[in-house]
Amino acid sequence: MNVSIANGLLASSTCYSPLPAIFVYLRRASRAIITADGESNKYAQFCKLDFRGEPLKTHFGCPIKATSNVLAGKWKVLIVWHLSFGSKRFAEIRDLLPGATEKVLTDQLRQLESDGIISRHVTDSAPPRVDYALSNAGKELITVMQAMAYWGIKHLGVPPNFPCVDAVAL
Repeated sequence: MNVSIANGLLASSTCYSPLPAIFVYLRRASRAIITADGESNKYAQFCKLDFRGEPLKTHFGCPIKATSNVLAGKWKVLIVWHLSFGSKRFAEIRDLLPGATEKVLTDQLRQLESDGIISRHVTDSAPPRVDYALSNAGKELITVMQAMAYWGIKHLGVPPNFPCVDAVAL
């Protein structure tokens, strides 16, 4: 698989390949990526890189897309929803989400923390106690999630199977 850099962006067919040192240029006429090998990859995706060199989800300047990217993940919506009822430890969150592996759960908790949705509180004890809670931004996100839930109930007929949180209590 060819991976290349154009204008500071990673270009690959899947965006998951390690980044080799290949210099490319972007041909404007056909919007194809031309690698140092002379091959064209017309359908390459462009992904920005985070500080670890991993691709970020782009929002294309749209605040709605940026907001949905924060919650894009298999367990993120449920993590935020369960934390709306109060702070929880990792094991409590894991028990509330059967089927979530510890690796994926840890990764998604870290992503939510880096996005400023949750806060992580470490208490010095043996063993260390780590609690997760919603930040102020996460509490504001609950009202957005409630509106989405009501829309889904009304227009899609999906009955809720989780308890609802009172937005006034937040």
